[in-house]
Amino acid sequence: MPDSNNAGGMHMILGAALLLIAVFVVIALVMINSQAEDASVTVTNQAPVVNTIFLTDANSTTFTHGYSGAGGTINNLVQASTRNIFVNGRITDDNGEGDIASVTGSFRRSSIADADCDEASETDNNTCYYDATCNKNLGAGNAQQLDYSCQFAIQFYADSTITGGVAAGETWTTLVTANDGQGDVTNTLTNEMGLLAALDPADTIAWGSLAPNTTTTAANDVEQSIEQEGNDVADIRVKMLADDMTCTVRGTIPRANIRWALTEGVLWASATALTDTEVDTDIAIGYRTDDGAALTDTLYWDIFVPLGTEGSCTSTLVMDAIAA
Repeated sequence: MPDSNNAGGMHMILGAALLLIAVFVVIALVMINSQAEDASVTVTNQAPVVNTIFLTDANSTTFTHGYSGAGGTINNLVQASTRNIFVNGRITDDNGEGDIASVTGSFRRSSIADADCDEASETDNNTCYYDATCNKNLGAGNAQQLDYSCQFAIQFYADSTITGGVAAGETWTTLVTANDGQGDVTNTLTNEMGLLAALDPADTIAWGSLAPNTTTTAANDVEQSIEQEGNDVADIRVKMLADDMTCTVRGTIPRANIRWALTEGVLWASATALTDTEVDTDIAIGYRTDDGAALTDTLYWDIFVPLGTEGSCTSTLVMDAIAA
């Protein structure tokens, strides 16, 4: 009997052990089946897209607009000053508007390479304008879009590309560049630059004190400086309104006694007399190409003071610029 009791006890011990092993196996399987798995995906950096380009002036006159292509002519340059031109549009980036690191713009003559007008130091008022920090207006459309705005102050002598201009046959290219840290994406638009015929003659022609029966010479004629203030080769036309120059004490100086010449040293007798009809001097002041120096030319004025005159003698001349 003792042996049978011992055998029964062993069976019970083995059974309990097997049960514990089974429990451990179940727990282990549950733990194995319940452990966390990592999930991952790599989102690529997508290039931005310059969707639209609008070229306008300060008064919202639209020269051209759209995705790309050819637009109108930029007219009404401002004599001896600048005209502000704005480039506006929208940029999309599928990674989000905050991914767009910078927006830059250039406005250049079409013969100028992109690489020659892509930094401020290359700006040239005849051929190249650059904006390194175009404004970014976030949230303009949705979280993937921003609106941009670039600005260029176009000088009065920017090269014209229409007939009569210094660069006839070319165009002006607007280039907008968006960068998202991986590289540049660009879009372009083309326009023509119009013509401005504008000259600025010195305000007065004054010979000073002269005696009656005196004719000026190369030594005391008046040199009138005329400055180019447009982007077109220009002439100046002259006439005198009154028949005579009146003197405050006595006498008059006939209009025909006042004469002009294009070159220095021309004697009064060989110079051109004023009339009451505008006459083209054919001075033909050309295209300004130097940002640092004005372009000027000179008219030379002579006068013959007749006998019988005295006092301060004055009259009014009319001078206006025309395309040469």
